[in-house]
Amino acid sequence: MLLPKVEWSNEWGKLLRTAATTNALSEYQSSVLIYYDIFSEYTPIELILLEILLCTLICTFVGVLMFLFSLYINKIIAVAGGLALAIALFPVLNMHPLICYKLARFVPTVWAELARIATVDHTYYWLPSLSYMVVFLLVGITIMTGLIMNKIRYMQFNWENEDI
Repeated sequence: MLLPKVEWSNEWGKLLRTAATTNALSEYQSSVLIYYDIFSEYTPIELILLEILLCTLICTFVGVLMFLFSLYINKIIAVAGGLALAIALFPVLNMHPLICYKLARFVPTVWAELARIATVDHTYYWLPSLSYMVVFLLVGITIMTGLIMNKIRYMQFNWENEDI
């Protein structure tokens, strides 16, 4: 019903930029935060593509980590490890800024908030650089994949009665 009235344009970045520079979101009591500083480094389209890439790498990292734990330890530890990474995001976001800065370098789930990478918080950038994030995730995935391949080489899988 609303489809004929939708305006198809590529200028929606102007809306984000306006929302970030004015208090328009607070007038509508929105809890969404839009960080203006990131727009000086990336266009909205670039930011969306980088976010998709980064979130894909984070999900792959967590999935490979869980598979690694399930092979070397057990399935319960694998689920607990994945859950721990997901929950670790909350203490990192709510701790003292100096501790937050140190922890954010090792908790990939926090990195999904890519727009904060250019935002100064307490006189410093508390998220690591984009290159650090991508290299950390790729190296981590590669090392864990190598360990998984090494373990699988000497292992025989028994898939019977797995659904019970």
